[in-house]
Amino acid sequence: MNKEYEDLGNSVFNWVYVADSLVESADILRKESYHWSGRFGEMPDFRSYRITDVVTMLYAMAIECLLKALWLLSGNKIVKNGEFVGVNGCKSHHLPSLAKKIEETGIINFKENDYKILEELSINITSGRYPVETNIQKQYKEFSLVKKYEEKDNMLVVKQIKSFDDIRELLEMMYALTDPHIEKEQPNYLNLIKRWD
Repeated sequence: MNKEYEDLGNSVFNWVYVADSLVESADILRKESYHWSGRFGEMPDFRSYRITDVVTMLYAMAIECLLKALWLLSGNKIVKNGEFVGVNGCKSHHLPSLAKKIEETGIINFKENDYKILEELSINITSGRYPVETNIQKQYKEFSLVKKYEEKDNMLVVKQIKSFDDIRELLEMMYALTDPHIEKEQPNYLNLIKRWD
């Protein structure tokens, strides 16, 4: 049983498959989100406004899965001896620390702005699911780092992520590294998926 669990957790394909599921789900919702649909700047209806953080959360979780796939591609393991060990020394869901650790393997290079976007996306992994952070310091860090309100329209402004292109660029950079491996492991898979609408 341990071997089966380890095979599942250490499969690049499995991490990419879940990333693709998250991206496709986010793409479907993105059309309804006032920010991600390109309607940012208009006064949103409540339905459109409230899913914005969820869309961002799904993209962030996809990026986390792809980072873990890259960790595996660089010769590391995520599951050892029947236990999930993750990426050595990285906090759970903290994308910049994952990216930094993976960058140290030499498999990928991230730009300074990538790290800023990854920091914001890390916060959205929580804010898309929960009303509060695990402590008050994180709660106020999230508010000051990511969000502010414009006085004229009382509209939410996202500081680092300006458009879907910022996220797509990160995703494409990682997919470019994982897809050659996926083509070998699951030759028909890439023909079955639709990553971008």
